[in-house]
Amino acid sequence: MTFRAGGMRLMSAAVAALAFAIAGAFAGEVTVRKSYYGFSGENRAEMKSSVAMNGPKGGFAWGLSFIDFEPEWRTKSDGGVCRLADVRVDLRVEMRLPRWRPGFGAAGAVPRHARRFMSAIERHEYGHVAIARRYAVELTRRLSALKTSGGCWPLRSMANAEREAIKPRHLAAHRAYDNRTSKGLKALLN
Repeated sequence: MTFRAGGMRLMSAAVAALAFAIAGAFAGEVTVRKSYYGFSGENRAEMKSSVAMNGPKGGFAWGLSFIDFEPEWRTKSDGGVCRLADVRVDLRVEMRLPRWRPGFGAAGAVPRHARRFMSAIERHEYGHVAIARRYAVELTRRLSALKTSGGCWPLRSMANAEREAIKPRHLAAHRAYDNRTSKGLKALLN
C-alpha cells in the first residue's frame, strides 16, 4: 500500500537531521514522504472513534510507515578477488499520520489533546525510521565485507542473501518497539 495521494510533503532537511541524530553513523539518504488522514471530535471518545474510522489499516493503526531499503554499490576486481565498493543503503519512507480537523464543538482541552496525540504518533513513527537506520548501517557494513574469488557475478546474489538475512531481525525490532510503546500510545486517547 502506498500513500501517494495529495497532502504529501517532503520533510525538511533540518527536521530530518534532528529526528535522526539518535540513529548513529549513517551515510545513506533518507527520504520521508508524509500523507495524512483526518480525525476530529468534541472529546477524547469522539477523537478515538474518528481515528478508528479514518486511521491506517482500517483504524487498527494510528500511524504507519512503509520503509524500503535501497542498496547501491559498484563492483571492484583486484588480483582475482571481486568485492563491493562504494556501498550505500538509502531509505525511502512513506509515512501515514493523523491530522486534526477541529469540529464546531471542540474547545477546552480537546485541541491540546489532539496536538499531543499527533506529536506522539509522529515521534513514534520516527522511532521506526531510527530502527531502520540502524539496520541500514549494519547492511552497509555486511555488504562492504563481501568478496569472492569466483568473479563478480555471484556478488549480486550474495548481497541479496545478506539483505534477506537481516530482514527477520529488522522486522522483529519493529515489533518489539511497537510492543514497548503501545501502552503509552493507547493512553493518549483513553
